[in-house]
Amino acid sequence: MWVVRSQFCEISMQLCLN
Repeated sequence: MWVVRSQFCEISMQLCLN
């Protein structure tokens, strides 16, 4: 789910990078 990932990235950029 790219959409969900996008929102999560905004909240937790560090986790998104991982």
